[in-house]
Amino acid sequence: MLLGGLGVGLFKKMLSFKKIPLITALMASGVLFLAVSINFTDMIGFMVLTFGFMFILFLSTVFNIFIFSRIQQETPDYLVGKVMGLIMAFAMILIPLGITLIGWLFNVFSNNLSLFFVFIFVFLILVSAISHFVFKSDQSKISTTKKD
Repeated sequence: MLLGGLGVGLFKKMLSFKKIPLITALMASGVLFLAVSINFTDMIGFMVLTFGFMFILFLSTVFNIFIFSRIQQETPDYLVGKVMGLIMAFAMILIPLGITLIGWLFNVFSNNLSLFFVFIFVFLILVSAISHFVFKSDQSKISTTKKD
């Protein structure tokens, strides 16, 4: 997570809010490292798996910094704490549901784990495509809205 924060600081001129869909697509590509790690021997597979998780964590930290910064910019000062608290509450509520879903999918695809990771990759690419349209429409609103 520290590397993600440093990465935002170092690459802030190259990164913009318009590139959020690209960041989510790159996070999805990190899942492919997990699928590939299954096919290697123990130590090499572990290293590929570790690199894949580090890559995903780095990009998710960059994503969180951009999203939370935007939320704080667009939210009136007197509501920032409430809005951030609500977002964190929803995130905490959804964690067990996500773990349950992943556990169920893992059981379904237990015979072919590579297919499991490909399924997750396709889902994340779909999320990336949806975020492209959401943030694209959000860009037109940003120039006209003012913070209260």
